[in-house]
Amino acid sequence: MLLVLLSLAFHPAYSMPAFNPTLASTLGSPLAYSSTSSSTPGVRLVHQFPNSSWIENIAVRANGSLLITEMTSPSLYHINPFLSHTQNAWQIASFPGHLGLLGITETDPDVFAVVAGNFSLSPPSGSTPKSYSLYSVDMTTSPPCITRLTDFPQASFLNGISYLPPPYNSLLLADSTLGVIFRYNLTNNETTTAIASPLLAKCSSSVLEGVNGMKLSFSSSGVAEYLYFTNAYCHFFGRLPIHPNGTALPIPPALASLKTPEDFLNHPLAWSKYIISRTSTPDYIFDDFVLYPPNPANPNWGGGAGSNVTAYLATGTENIITQVLANGMSSAIAGNLNSTEIVEPTGLAWGRTEKDNGVIYVTTGGGLGGPVWEDGKNTIVGGQVVALKI
Repeated sequence: MLLVLLSLAFHPAYSMPAFNPTLASTLGSPLAYSSTSSSTPGVRLVHQFPNSSWIENIAVRANGSLLITEMTSPSLYHINPFLSHTQNAWQIASFPGHLGLLGITETDPDVFAVVAGNFSLSPPSGSTPKSYSLYSVDMTTSPPCITRLTDFPQASFLNGISYLPPPYNSLLLADSTLGVIFRYNLTNNETTTAIASPLLAKCSSSVLEGVNGMKLSFSSSGVAEYLYFTNAYCHFFGRLPIHPNGTALPIPPALASLKTPEDFLNHPLAWSKYIISRTSTPDYIFDDFVLYPPNPANPNWGGGAGSNVTAYLATGTENIITQVLANGMSSAIAGNLNSTEIVEPTGLAWGRTEKDNGVIYVTTGGGLGGPVWEDGKNTIVGGQVVALKI
């Protein structure tokens, strides 16, 4: 999640149809990946939320439906991407005591972990430390069973989330303010700091975020090898070699003296090992991403090819999706700065069925953080869910 913060006037929440478990679990006929409002081939609108909505993150169920978090309210949505975009979304849960929801990932088949906390877009804007909690959402029951797993009084701004499968059965959670990765063990409910690396830190005290999105990349035998991440306001996409339990491998002696993200960015030995790609201008800010090839066990967890991965990154301030190859070469593949096609992309996830094989689902902030300059005026369209055929 990244923002250019504005003073906002919020509108009342809009009315959604009541959740129908039977309808929601039935995949309709696939829609063509095109739209009359799209300027990029292979892009279509899945769902449009109202102007007051910032849609933050996404996980995909095995049956192909989407779970969507909203940061402007503590609402969790269920979307069937194969139905008409005007009749395919249901609010399935709310989390009282929190202003919004952030990261989401799958922990067991059709069971998901969700981050809830207080991050305000309206003045006084920013994150409220000690307001974050972690919840479990069990979609195998009707209605879904919501359980609070733990509170995070030690956290200042929980954001990205990834899952380490058994024998570790743990969640890794990025704190964008503190620049650390927490590990929460689902078996014994213990929380520890897994990684505290200067690569995850903020570039200065004046910026909102350091580490933002993160995904794990696994070996062919299913062992976690790398933590891929974005450092939003240091403007780079990087990775950390990790132990299978999610803790970082030691920094080589030649780089051990580096203390800040800028130190790594300015050191040639840090490139390719830790720094994969840097944005071409300081206006570009990387947010969440997906890895290709996706993890065959569960694409929500990350990639399945160690260090030989391609990434597709939400580049929110430019309203584009950026492809970054394993060698660091990057290019914009969808969206445009002055287009409302993909407005402030925030989260990405792979489709999981034959109908949406090779599709990336994208959530957006809809221009709440930075409106689109279109037709001579600032335009806010509200949060979106968009399908991008790769």
